[in-house]
Amino acid sequence: MTTDRSLDEFVGGDSSAESETDTAQSAETNDETDENAPESSVQADTLEDGDSGTVSPAVGTYRWDPDGVECPTCGEMVERLWLDEDTDAQVCADCKAW
Repeated sequence: MTTDRSLDEFVGGDSSAESETDTAQSAETNDETDENAPESSVQADTLEDGDSGTVSPAVGTYRWDPDGVECPTCGEMVERLWLDEDTDAQVCADCKAW
């Protein structure tokens, strides 16, 4: 149900009776919508995957050291290390399995 209203009715007009009715109708509409909506799309997706709903912390995939750092695999001094997903170690670009 849509009614045509002017901006004056919303800003400064004396429409307290209409305003109370609109607020009550809006609250009823929100209650109906909330009952049918999932709790959250993220939680619903997580539960569908069989996960308990916990989130793993972020993991850095790249490291930069301006002074240089030794690659744990080959021993070479490099400024950049990359996460090697096969070994879970940060290694130089030559040692990383791309």
